[in-house]
Parts: sequence; structure tokens; C-alpha cells
Amino acid sequence: MSISQPVNPTKNTFHRHAVSLLSISAFTALFGAVYEYFSFGVWSYYMVYAFAPSLLGGLWLLKLCRSKRSAGYLFLALLECAVIVLTFGMILSGVVAIYGSENRLLITYPILGLLLLSGAVITRLVQRISP
Repeated sequence: MSISQPVNPTKNTFHRHAVSLLSISAFTALFGAVYEYFSFGVWSYYMVYAFAPSLLGGLWLLKLCRSKRSAGYLFLALLECAVIVLTFGMILSGVVAIYGSENRLLITYPILGLLLLSGAVITRLVQRISP
């Protein structure tokens, strides 16, 4: 973040980031469909629903574009990091499940994603309370 950036991003910034998250959602859904097509009938719920975190994050940002009070860059960064971690974790869990294996370390992705998401929610609530 440079000094010239405002403290609160504009609605155009939220709209641009929402469109990017929704396009990531479309790409992830397409990737899941292609991966499922070439997986010889083996599929995983993780891979099927891997588009959901980016879709929900993008819709939340579009909802914030319509609100009167803007959120800050910290909220935007935490939300995008949470969406990326959750999406990547779901894709990786789906690949491991389709491969026919399991790994205990895959639990770190949902935990880290939910921690980042809760940080974004707390940041949004604090910004909403403060004048």
C-alpha cells in the first residue's frame, strides 16, 4: 500500500475485485468440470464445489458495493486471502481424494481460510462501529 492510496477503497475498487473473484469462480468451475471429465468417472465433492468460496466472496463484495459505508483495504485483503486459501484447499483436497489417498495436513487449509475469513469479518465489524 502506498501513501497516495486512500484509507477506504472506492466502490469501483470493490466492483473490480468482485468481478475478479467471480471470474476465478467461473474458471474454477470450468477446471472442476474438465478435471472430472478426464478422471474416468472418479470424482470428489471438494472438486465439484471448489468454485463456491470465490463465488460467495465475490457476491459479498458486490453486496458491499451497494452499501453506503465502505470497508477498508485490510478487509479486502483478508477476504481475498481467505477465498484463495479455501479455493486452493478444496482443489487440493479434491485431487488427493480422486487420487485415492488422504493426508492429515489438508486440514490446515480450512482452518487458515476460516481464520482469515473471521479476521475479515472482525475488521468489517470494527470499521462499521468506528465513526
